[in-house]
Amino acid sequence: MEDDAAIRRIAVRLLERAGLEVVQAGDGEEGLARWREHRDRIGVVVTDVMMPRLSGRDLIAAVLAEDQHVRFVLMTGLDSGDVPGDTAGIEILMKPWEGNALLESVRRALGEGA
Repeated sequence: MEDDAAIRRIAVRLLERAGLEVVQAGDGEEGLARWREHRDRIGVVVTDVMMPRLSGRDLIAAVLAEDQHVRFVLMTGLDSGDVPGDTAGIEILMKPWEGNALLESVRRALGEGA
């Protein structure tokens, strides 16, 4: 979930080239709806912190309220100490990121190592 269309396209392309199936969304509310629709096929939720209509933190809280076992990668341009809320167990990916960093974060969140 990323509201910047250019960044979202790059992320989708990188993840698909790595053999992953991607369900994408342009804001938090759309992302929550997509997660609910495809939850049985989603291994990790990748979301930006700052998004319109529902922040990444609020999205994570909503998803965890329905399923405590969901894995996350939280992308942020904020200093990691400024990311709001408890991020225990959540993979943090600092922006701007490189392709390898995104793939490594997703793999760690999936429990596959880097």
